Amino acid sequence: MELVSRDDIKIFVAACDKMIGSKYIMVDKRVAEVLTSIAACKPVYNLIAECMINFNFDKAYKQGTVGHNFVLPDDPKDVVAFVFCLLNCLDDKKININDLLMKYYSKDSHVSPYALFNSEVICKFKNAVYFLAVGEKIEQEVPKVEKPVANFDADINNRLVFLASDLKDYVSGVKKIRGSYLTKSEMLTLIIGFVELVKNNATYAYKACLLGIKAGAGKDKELLKRIAAIDDILIKLLID
Repeated sequence: MELVSRDDIKIFVAACDKMIGSKYIMVDKRVAEVLTSIAACKPVYNLIAECMINFNFDKAYKQGTVGHNFVLPDDPKDVVAFVFCLLNCLDDKKININDLLMKYYSKDSHVSPYALFNSEVICKFKNAVYFLAVGEKIEQEVPKVEKPVANFDADINNRLVFLASDLKDYVSGVKKIRGSYLTKSEMLTLIIGFVELVKNNATYAYKACLLGIKAGAGKDKELLKRIAAIDDILIKLLID
């Protein structure tokens, strides 16, 4: 492929940088934006098309996911093809991003799984494309990734308070929780405690408290449904 200037691929680089600097809760949107930037950036699109010739993603994915390690190919062209295919699989939900992060990128307690994924995969993808398209290494360092202290904004906390209060109202209205080892009073104590944690933004204890609530939900499907709505928010936010 004929080399291009850095300005010719700046749309792609900017989309990658935006994903690298984002929160996990935005991952679906960021993946879609990177793929859109590829379609809009002809040099990158042509480069990826060239790298995809004779590339077998299923084989490469199987070879790169032995045990609990996620290893990218050595050849920059294969890195480009591999990550492009991976992003498409994430976008199409053929690969679950949360499962991938938990299995391969949750070993370092000082770095969040999503930040580590971006550092190890998206940065290398961006750098490989830049090197192959421009003919030189990108002029920036791989960003330092540190595990941030969770601090949910007011809108998210208000949503959690609303959902937890709804949970409390539901439990208050039943005679007992079917199939639970907890009494109704004990479950209400846990839920009220969770509401207080959220009001005080004590994020370090959110998950632990919700685990207790989940464990005591028994076989009440409506209760489990309400708990799942809260859990979904925590999974997306606490993974950062």
